Amino acid sequence: MQPIRRQSLFDSGSGESALSVRDVNRLARSTLESMHSNVCVEGEISGLFRAGSGHCYLTLKDADAEIKAMIWRPAMQRMKIRPEDGQQVRVTGKLTIYEARGTFQLSIETMVEVGAGALDARLRKLREKYDQLGWFGDEHKKPLPYLPATIGLVTSPNSAAVHDMLRVIYDRHPRAHVIVYGVLVQGEQARYEIATAIERANADREVDVLVVGRGGGSQEDLWAFNEPEVVEAVFHSEIPLVSAVGHEVDTSLSDLVADRRALTPTDAGSLVVPDVVELIDTLKNLVHRVDRSMRRELQQLSQRLDMVRESRELRNGSGLVEPYRVRILAANRQSTHLISHEIEAARLKVRALATHVRGASPSSTFLRQSRQLGTLSSRIAVNAVARTASARALLTAASQHLAALSPLAILDRGYSITTSSRTGDILRSAAEALEGEELTTRLASGTLTSRVIREDGC
Repeated sequence: MQPIRRQSLFDSGSGESALSVRDVNRLARSTLESMHSNVCVEGEISGLFRAGSGHCYLTLKDADAEIKAMIWRPAMQRMKIRPEDGQQVRVTGKLTIYEARGTFQLSIETMVEVGAGALDARLRKLREKYDQLGWFGDEHKKPLPYLPATIGLVTSPNSAAVHDMLRVIYDRHPRAHVIVYGVLVQGEQARYEIATAIERANADREVDVLVVGRGGGSQEDLWAFNEPEVVEAVFHSEIPLVSAVGHEVDTSLSDLVADRRALTPTDAGSLVVPDVVELIDTLKNLVHRVDRSMRRELQQLSQRLDMVRESRELRNGSGLVEPYRVRILAANRQSTHLISHEIEAARLKVRALATHVRGASPSSTFLRQSRQLGTLSSRIAVNAVARTASARALLTAASQHLAALSPLAILDRGYSITTSSRTGDILRSAAEALEGEELTTRLASGTLTSRVIREDGC
């Protein structure tokens, strides 16, 4: 059979119709894909082209040969590395033929770099570049604000890292305002989203400090924070920026160019806001130290004054120094009064700040929001009852209208519907019935079965 089939397909002299070129290419593609569903190929990337559609076209080559290849957009979005010319990679995919041109090619599904320290080599190259530009120098580091009103977080919105940062920030400063710029933190699109979020935060000027980062992972997982787009966005940020990428052992280029590096995302929360409770305790200690210092200073001045007053020279010329003694005593009383007033004012401010912080505690916020939730729940229940009644009225009206339009309603007015037992079709003309054929007639109540005795077609 196989030789006969080949003859019928390819022997143009047999008199049979010839295949089109596209048919031949389709046949070759089907045969190739059925024989090789998946292959693993290693080679060097060259001739890389990224289309506006998101697809990527390239050539894989080694010392002896080369093959055309493409990466469709969904596969590109799943990849953890960014293809570049000159990379040595190992890919998996399927062999296929592009029917329009008859081109033999490889459709790539996955890609990883190979070779000793491929990513390390790229990292060293990029690090040397930015080091030569002087981007790691302390002269470019901006100080962080001591008590920022609004903090921006550029990270994955559903990650454990963002929850750790929010927990630490609100524990230390319950009234802090946080804006989360949700982005991808790994994969081909991550670098663009991270860089765009940093640029948008700088354009909007809504935050006083930025934290950029993610939790731990492999070198490939963290690679987005070494990409030039992200590194340059971090360096050019006018808003003070903290980089919090991975764990303490992970060091990215973003860490090196940022204004501050946090060892972990949790550590970043501690860097950007002070502990308000500790701040209040510090103010109390300062007030106490000022009070004690001023009282000690006044006591020393009073002792010196007593010594001068009891001296022989002063007793012999008491008339000369008496006016000055009176002025010194008056100044002493006035100073004591002013210092006591300032200390009391400071105590009142500290007490007010402590009350303000206690009012902003998570328990108070939770109680207030619970009350709001109860009010909203009541409103939703009322609206649900009203909407249900309205929907029920509409459904009743629609049912009545549908019943009026139903063909079955016509039967109640004396009409009937006759169908052919042979075809099951509704008869609209006597000519459609055959002599001897059984007919079924549906009335408003029940059905009748009849047989055609004579056909009088029109």
